[in-house]
Amino acid sequence: MRSAAQAARGTELTLFGPSLAMGIGVHGPTRLELGARLLGARDDTGRATLTFYELALGPARRFALTPTLALDVAALGAVSAVHVGGATGVDGIVDQRETWTARAGLAVRLEPRLGRLARLSLGVEAGSLLRAIPATFDSEAVRYRGPYAGVDFGIVITPR
Repeated sequence: MRSAAQAARGTELTLFGPSLAMGIGVHGPTRLELGARLLGARDDTGRATLTFYELALGPARRFALTPTLALDVAALGAVSAVHVGGATGVDGIVDQRETWTARAGLAVRLEPRLGRLARLSLGVEAGSLLRAIPATFDSEAVRYRGPYAGVDFGIVITPR
């Protein structure tokens, strides 16, 4: 189980928030991870606040570099329900504030061992939104989309 705090930067947004993921062993160090994130964002102009309620799924693998240090690599696909605060419309619908988006990404994390069951997790993640978020602010149309890069800091608990 991984619990982390994350920050990410996209083309028009900076996002922050917590995440929680659980891995199910598939074969040796390879696992399938299911996670949830709650990310808050403010766009660069300050006109909108966005809240992402996200579910993610993807394969991950841990590589032992030394007895006390591992490298974790994960690919993920995610879908998010998004609230766009401050918008006068979303998806071309007046007075709509909710929409959805999807993204794909790759995460790489260094994991120094803290004890028998715990590891620190320091990582980077990069990817792209697969569905743009079209929003309207009075008469100005904006599309939140494109690549992002971020960092995460957390704890991994691995029960025996």
